[in-house]
Amino acid sequence: MTRTFYELTDCTDGSGGAGAWMPSEYYVDLILEGIQTYGQLSGKAAVVGTDLAAGNGNVVNIRYVSPREHACANTSCGECLSSTSTTFGDYPVTVYQQGDYDKIADFADWQAKGDVMAQVANEMGKRLAHCRDLGLWQDLTGATAGTVLTTSGSYSTTPAMDTSCCTFSFDIYNNIIDARQTLMGTGYNPDYVLIHPYAAAYLYYKEGAAGYPVDNYPLLKYGADGYIKTIAGMKVIEVMVAVGDDSEPTAGGDELAFVIDSSRALAEAWGQRPKFNEWYDGQCNATELTVWSYWGHSVLDTSAIVEIQNP
Repeated sequence: MTRTFYELTDCTDGSGGAGAWMPSEYYVDLILEGIQTYGQLSGKAAVVGTDLAAGNGNVVNIRYVSPREHACANTSCGECLSSTSTTFGDYPVTVYQQGDYDKIADFADWQAKGDVMAQVANEMGKRLAHCRDLGLWQDLTGATAGTVLTTSGSYSTTPAMDTSCCTFSFDIYNNIIDARQTLMGTGYNPDYVLIHPYAAAYLYYKEGAAGYPVDNYPLLKYGADGYIKTIAGMKVIEVMVAVGDDSEPTAGGDELAFVIDSSRALAEAWGQRPKFNEWYDGQCNATELTVWSYWGHSVLDTSAIVEIQNP
C-alpha cells in the first residue's frame, strides 16, 4: 500500500518524517548574567591611596598630620610663643592577592551556543568587584565609628503601613541630617550616605496615617530613574553587599546607614588591576582560566564616619 504524501512529510522524527530536520531547541541572543552586586563602593566612596609598583612590598602607608592646636589667645608685647607639637603618622593599607579560577572543557565550549569563555571571565570580574565592595563595607561595620546615632524605632522588614512606615522614615531622615551636621561641626566634609536598601525603602513611601508625606523631607532628592539621588547634598548609595545580621538589618545594633567623609573614611590601594590568563591543557583538552588582582583596603579616620543603627 502506497503511503500518502502527508504521511511521507509529517512532523515525526521517524522514518521519512521531516521532524528529523527540526531543531528541538533555539537559543536567543539574550544571556541572563549571574546576579551579583558590585561597583557600589570601590572606586566611589573610598579614596584610592595609590597604585603600588612592583618591588615596594605590599603595604601602602597613607600619611597624615595633626591639625595645629596652639592657643588662639593674643600675646602681649615682649611675650614669647609657646611651642606646640605637630603629630605625624600614617595609616597602613595592606595589599593582598585575590583571584578566581575555572577550567573549561574545550569540547564542551565548542558544542555550546555562545562564547562560554567570555561569560566565565565576565562573571569572574563581577565577583572580584563584589568582593572589593564587601571588604569596604566590612571595614565600616567593623570600625568604631566616631559617632553612633540610634533610631527611635527599630527597623522592620514588614512595616505596618498605617503606623510605623512613615514615622520611621521621618526618623531615619532626621538621623542622616544629624549625622551630616555632626561631621560638619567637627570640620569634616560629609559627602556620602551609604544606606541599606531595606532601610532606604522607608524614604520611598509616600505617606501613612502617621502623617509624614514625602514633601516634609526638603533635602531629599530623587533622580530621573526613580532612585534616591541625594540627601542634604550628599550622594546616596544603596549598598547591598552586607552579610550575616546586616543582610537583613532588623536586630538591635544592626547598621542601617553610614554618613562619611569619603576623602578620609576609607582607602583602597591597587598593586595590580584584574589580569586574566588562559592556559591550554592539551592532555585534557581543556583551557584553564585564571584572574589575579592585588588590592588592599582599610578604614582610615574613624572620626570621619557616623553610624546609624537600630536601637
